[in-house]
Amino acid sequence: MENLEIKKKFWKNKKVLITGNLGFKGSWLCLQLTFFNAKVFGLDNESTDSSLIKKKYLKKYIKDQYICDVRNLKKLNLIVSQVRPHVIIHMAAQSLVISSLKNPIYTFGVNVIGTANVIESTKINSTVKSILVVTSDKVYENNEKNKKFIENDKLGGDDPYSASKACAEIIAKSYSSFSLKAKNLNLATARAGNVIGGGDISSNRLVPDIYRSIIKKKKLKIRNKSYIRPWQHVLDCNNGYMMLIEKLYKNKKFSGAWNFSSNKKDYTVKKICEEFSKNIFFKFKYSISKYKEKKILKLSSNKSKQFLSWESKLNFKEMIRLTSHWYKRYLNGENPDLISIDQIKKYYS
Repeated sequence: MENLEIKKKFWKNKKVLITGNLGFKGSWLCLQLTFFNAKVFGLDNESTDSSLIKKKYLKKYIKDQYICDVRNLKKLNLIVSQVRPHVIIHMAAQSLVISSLKNPIYTFGVNVIGTANVIESTKINSTVKSILVVTSDKVYENNEKNKKFIENDKLGGDDPYSASKACAEIIAKSYSSFSLKAKNLNLATARAGNVIGGGDISSNRLVPDIYRSIIKKKKLKIRNKSYIRPWQHVLDCNNGYMMLIEKLYKNKKFSGAWNFSSNKKDYTVKKICEEFSKNIFFKFKYSISKYKEKKILKLSSNKSKQFLSWESKLNFKEMIRLTSHWYKRYLNGENPDLISIDQIKKYYS
């Protein structure tokens, strides 16, 4: 069972630099960390537009917002030296499979070189005690054998996104084994399942597509209804990242790779859509994607459960209800940050 007093004590006044903080998961993490009185600093690309919780809403929760492309090591070094964070959470990425097929060079640049740059920037900053590199559930060599991947399974990647995230894992392991070994700095990677929650407006993702179909009053074409994914809510996912960092900060044995996904059951795209339709009205029909995507993807979070005491708090129906209610409230004119803060308070109460 998670001890909230320990969490409050750990995060209070910790300086945390989040790269990719204006993205979907990053914006929620800013709010979750400030809820526990951390001093949050954001770093993101000016062109980021994947969350309804935008910079104008986050500015009252974070200490400073820096605009920087993680491929720019010189500027990155300058920012890290200025902030002098205790913790870096690296979430900045080109995070979409279909976008990676259209623009592989950009994907490899941001996800591979960007990851190396973020880790490299810590070498001249003695304040940094731990780094969490967020990768993906798609780093594994997926032969679609209907198995749950564990952390020491073989890495792979048929598409540029998956391959770039597998490369980021290898880069992180290399730095952890050699360059950072002499420093008192611990590094871990986090591989999360498909994450849903309020505020996501990324392209070619199920929940944002549902939201856009409601806005436009158009029937939504749902790709690949029988495909299985390890769905989880953003609050559960980010809470897992936080629990890992709490352990990692002073104990090197928590370095390495960690899976975060609901172990209860994996659901098809069809099941997700049907449950959403019970909570928020939208019209949809099923279609086949013109892009090749893996039919089955499952993760085991047994390691996180055993060593971090982490598991998803929200069951399937709760995560759909929470997500649906977020968009309902937003469409009724409520501020996205206040909706999220309200859900965070209830999640931890």
